[in-house]
Amino acid sequence: MKATTTSTATSGAGPSATVLPATSSSSNARSISRIAPHSHIKGLGLDNEGFALPAASGFVGQTTAREACGVVVDLIKSKKFSGRALLLAGAPGTGKTALALAISQELGAKVPFCPMVGSEVYSTEVKKTEVLAEVFRRAIGLRIKETKEVYEGELTELTPSETENPLSGYGKTVSHVVIGLKTVKGTKQLRLDPGIYEAILKEKIAVGDVVYIEANTGAVKRVGRSDAYASAYDLESETYVPLPKGDVHKRKELVQDITLGDLDAANARPQGGQDIMSVMSHLVKSQRTEVTDKLRREVNKVVKGYVDQGVCEVVPGVVFIDEVHMLDIECFTYLNILLESPMAPTVIFATNRGTSAVRGTVDVVSPHGVPVDLLDRCLIVKTESYTKDEVAAVVQVRAQAESLSFGPGVLDKIAAEGERGSLRYALQLLAPASIVSQLGGRNEITLEDVGEVKELFLNAKDSAGMMGDDILVVPQAMGLVVEMLPAKGPHFPEPLESLADISRLKETVDVNVELKYVFDAITLTRKELKGEVPLIGFTGAPWTLLAYMIEGGGSKTLTKAKTWLWDHPEETKALLKRITDVCVDYLVGQVKAGAQALQVFDSWAGELSSHDFATFSVPYLTAISFGVKERLQRESIPVVPMILFPKGANHALGTLASVGGYDVIGLDWVIDPADAITTTGGEVRNVALQGNIDPNILYAGREAIEREVKLMAQGFKGSLAAKPKGWIANLGHGITPGVDPESLKWFLQCVQKYSAAYSD
Repeated sequence: MKATTTSTATSGAGPSATVLPATSSSSNARSISRIAPHSHIKGLGLDNEGFALPAASGFVGQTTAREACGVVVDLIKSKKFSGRALLLAGAPGTGKTALALAISQELGAKVPFCPMVGSEVYSTEVKKTEVLAEVFRRAIGLRIKETKEVYEGELTELTPSETENPLSGYGKTVSHVVIGLKTVKGTKQLRLDPGIYEAILKEKIAVGDVVYIEANTGAVKRVGRSDAYASAYDLESETYVPLPKGDVHKRKELVQDITLGDLDAANARPQGGQDIMSVMSHLVKSQRTEVTDKLRREVNKVVKGYVDQGVCEVVPGVVFIDEVHMLDIECFTYLNILLESPMAPTVIFATNRGTSAVRGTVDVVSPHGVPVDLLDRCLIVKTESYTKDEVAAVVQVRAQAESLSFGPGVLDKIAAEGERGSLRYALQLLAPASIVSQLGGRNEITLEDVGEVKELFLNAKDSAGMMGDDILVVPQAMGLVVEMLPAKGPHFPEPLESLADISRLKETVDVNVELKYVFDAITLTRKELKGEVPLIGFTGAPWTLLAYMIEGGGSKTLTKAKTWLWDHPEETKALLKRITDVCVDYLVGQVKAGAQALQVFDSWAGELSSHDFATFSVPYLTAISFGVKERLQRESIPVVPMILFPKGANHALGTLASVGGYDVIGLDWVIDPADAITTTGGEVRNVALQGNIDPNILYAGREAIEREVKLMAQGFKGSLAAKPKGWIANLGHGITPGVDPESLKWFLQCVQKYSAAYSD
């Protein structure tokens, strides 16, 4: 479709294959400035000598990392970085993505930046290597320059001409359209094909808009509204442009930035159009498919021809692969090939892992979960955790980018939340806090707004602790991730698989920071209880926690955990000692927060032999009881009763009762009450007993529940009147999810009835 007043220009797309896409037409849509997570990052913030400024280009802190990235930028610009990659290693929320984006900004405004996460390669549509190849191709930019014959000007007339529809006797159809275009130099009237009229309607072009029409294809593009129609408003949704200079009919140089990935997609489904700038408009949105290596070689060949002709320029971009440890050995091998490609972009990896297993292998353990041969190609830069002052500075920069104002003390409060949780959490509080302040009719964010938003939106540590299995908050505080999976329960996605994995655990754990949410919940609960019932704090026992950390979740055999302690007895003892220290701090913190008694659950005690239990459990259970009481006494805090539940370890009840240091021993349902009394010292024992009815009794009828409670009370008859070393009625384990609350209520009523009957 061409303007009838022009001669057809010869396309400059040399080869017959469809190669270069055209600029897609822009619609008359409102321009919206979106504030993205890293909108404030404008570069690395270095001075002329390459030293990091305290706060510049949106960056705060990470001085060493920024300076190292500056050196990498210089290497890239001097073309001395080919075949290599940059690896950013550091904890979550330490600016790895921002550094990668800043490197891209330093390389140029039009440099392609293609971020991805390692897990993206696991697609059901295409192969893993194809995903990597595609992102690498999208990171190779092409700057295309082409001179085209166009009609350009302000639209002064738009008159469609109608005629009778030749296909039916009803209605009319557009036979052609007459338009008028005006420039500073003159005006011109054109008679155009009806297809161009359809394109004009599709683009919502009206009289007064500045447009240009390609002579050889009839493609229509709206540039903007003529500034002759501009009003006196300060803000408008329209984009106003000056009246074009020169003639209406002219030759114009057009510049377009595309990528090799665009060319691959365009040639995978060619829809016609041989013009060097016209392919993109013919692309169809369809299901994702693989592009063959043969096609890529053909595209490379054509692009090389355009480069030799001076038609286009290659602009290597940046590929940023976050969580690179999520790739497997097949992907890592393929990355080596891609890095050696003559048209490879700058590659930046990021990871928050230390030494870990390489995915896709059985026994290959490597730093950062990346094979050593690929690590040898990498320059590794470490990112540091942000201090409170640095968090405050970043928040201030972000607030300026979002035009937010803070009331007194707000910046310090948000910075404290960032230090306790993460920088990302602190930044994410800003927008909702701003909305809350606006709803309250305030022009600035106040401390009350931040407090309200904190209650609505939890940080990762708080939410994980509330959603996870309660006894597993200690491994979480030590640095492991715990997930709750439906129908499966607690799950460690990256358990301890080798001694090297111990390095992933924090050397020191400040429970007042990591587990503050638990202490806050205890204080609030104690306040709400108003002294009506006692509040019991608890933790998992060291052996049980270690078993979870090694097995990665529940297990029927504990094969991995047992093999670990048999193969590495001394390392196991050292790790159990570290867990014990955290448990002591955690329990003491619970007492300070308001807990009136403490219980230690050794749920997997019965999985160990008597010898192994004495070696790998008893010393640490004892260390907890004596450690907690000694700490409380030293800090002049009243000592609270301590309960131990060593499920299945009935063979060790005598030892635990005599030297364990606990006030109460919990019993499971498999031991007879009389035997438990005798084993723990009989009438002269120094511990109370707790238990021990089978928890499944709650699924039985009321008559059966009453009968079994009566038998339990009779079994503990000798303990009922013994104070303080008496008996606490309880289940032999926890309540299962399907229990009817009415059955539990009946159980408690029966306990009250028969404990009173046998206490005389």
